[in-house]
Parts: sequence; structure tokens; C-alpha cells
Amino acid sequence: MGITKTHLYFVPGFTAGKEIFKNISFPDDRYILHILEWIIPKKKNLFPIMLRKWQ
Repeated sequence: MGITKTHLYFVPGFTAGKEIFKNISFPDDRYILHILEWIIPKKKNLFPIMLRKWQ
């Protein structure tokens, strides 16, 4: 029976880029890393619409 991997999601802050996570490491056999980029919202862009862009 294999080990279930844990998904870790990293989201940078409003003024930071994904580069801030470049030195973070976890064992590949236990974790799957997902580094998301900040999406700058357009006018009248609702939060649920922004979430769909990350999927």
C-alpha cells in the first residue's frame, strides 16, 4: 500500500511573486507542491471568477 501524498498550495501575497517560494522544499515522496501566481483582478471581477482561473 502506497503513501498518500499531501497537496501543499502556496499563494504569494499581493505584492510578492511566486519566486518567494523557490527555496522551500519538501520530500517529493510525501508532498505535491502547487505554487500559484497572484491574479490581478480586473474591474468588476468577482472573487469566484478569479478562483476559476486558478483551476
